[in-house]
Amino acid sequence: MVSIYFSQRRCVTIIFFTVSSVIICLFTISSTYVGDFVPFPSRTIRRPSVYVASAYGCTPDAFASGRWSRKPDVHPLSDTSQIMNASGFLGCAKKAEEGLQLGLDWDEEHESLLLPWRGNVSAYDWIPGASCEGYNKPEPTDILRQLVEDGGWLLLGDSISDGHFFTISCILYPHVRADPEYPFDRDGKQHLYLSRSSSLITQLKYPSGFDIDKTPLVTFQRVDLLLGKATLKALYLNKSSSASPPELFSEQLVWAPDPAIYLPFFLGTLPYNYQTLILNTAGHWVTSLFMGFANHNESEGYGLAPLLEFFGDAMDILLRNLSDALEDANERDQWLGGRRLKERQVIIRAYNPGHPNCHNAEVLLGGPVDPYPEDNLKGLWNWWWIRKFNDVFKDRVLKLEHPNINFLSLDPIGRSRPDGHVTADCLHVLTGSGVPETWTQYISYFLSRLSR
Repeated sequence: MVSIYFSQRRCVTIIFFTVSSVIICLFTISSTYVGDFVPFPSRTIRRPSVYVASAYGCTPDAFASGRWSRKPDVHPLSDTSQIMNASGFLGCAKKAEEGLQLGLDWDEEHESLLLPWRGNVSAYDWIPGASCEGYNKPEPTDILRQLVEDGGWLLLGDSISDGHFFTISCILYPHVRADPEYPFDRDGKQHLYLSRSSSLITQLKYPSGFDIDKTPLVTFQRVDLLLGKATLKALYLNKSSSASPPELFSEQLVWAPDPAIYLPFFLGTLPYNYQTLILNTAGHWVTSLFMGFANHNESEGYGLAPLLEFFGDAMDILLRNLSDALEDANERDQWLGGRRLKERQVIIRAYNPGHPNCHNAEVLLGGPVDPYPEDNLKGLWNWWWIRKFNDVFKDRVLKLEHPNINFLSLDPIGRSRPDGHVTADCLHVLTGSGVPETWTQYISYFLSRLSR
């Protein structure tokens, strides 16, 4: 006889009645908690944090305290066909929006600036801070080996993370293939798989159950807010002092699946083999979407200050879900045959703000600006507040002290590159600028230094 039921924590429990009863919790996801607000996990975290500076050699903050340095022997571009090579790529596995993401073409107004800008924007390398002498930049083959042998990456975030996924498809090309190459469903999953034509196929050590055709190395899914609308509405009503507060959300389009939707996918079993969940949010936390917080108070950023406080409470809910899910998955793994070689990790990458007037000739050809004058960001969406959103998120992660949930403050890398945006706007980051490439390299390095 098999009995299946759901507890308050949505634990699927299967009871096999033999001589003795054996109860195996195959999968659990903490239910989203919005009643009496509890900001920390309901589970006991297994052990103290291993996040110690000496253990990493180059901590995220030390890495991000570095600077951009011009590469030697940079030559001007004479044709758009040279852009891919100047960016350091042999090609890109994902084909959709290639012209936009790589800056391969532009309108007539900027046509004369295209080649000088694209040659210059790719002419810089990130040099880590002074305490990172031992940092070794991972090569594309190192990253590929890590994704195969240790486990894949699941990227969740908005269109900035989509651009990051595109960059990874270029870094790993030609060793990976994209499926789909031309995604049309914005809330659908995009995958990178090991290519059967890769020259590295015979040199890799494959985990048991790995399927070249079915085990993604990297996946992107659009998740703008990291929490679902229903969860955020319940939290909003719970915190409101009014019996009839204004509606929280406007009609503005947003993709907002709940952790109960995406965490089972991250923690699923073979052929999926994700080791790392990489999260990113802040760009859609604006009062044009969260209209319940909009006001006319300039000192409060016209509602961004109370929205920032709400964001902190919402991220506490997210972190509780993440912590409980990681603990439950660890227990499940032990039930089903032991611990993974490397435990699952959650990486939260600081959000990168936009830069005003990024398409002016002076900015396009000016290269890195460090420090960037942040007062320039005032009054533009929530860009001036992005640092505050990052600080709040980082503070909640540090207070949690979960050894497998880390916040990487890599935003200074992009903050100093007002020239490094796509041709369509001044928020999305250009592939080939060195910014998303540097994020990828450091994330790989960081994961390689984690204790087994």
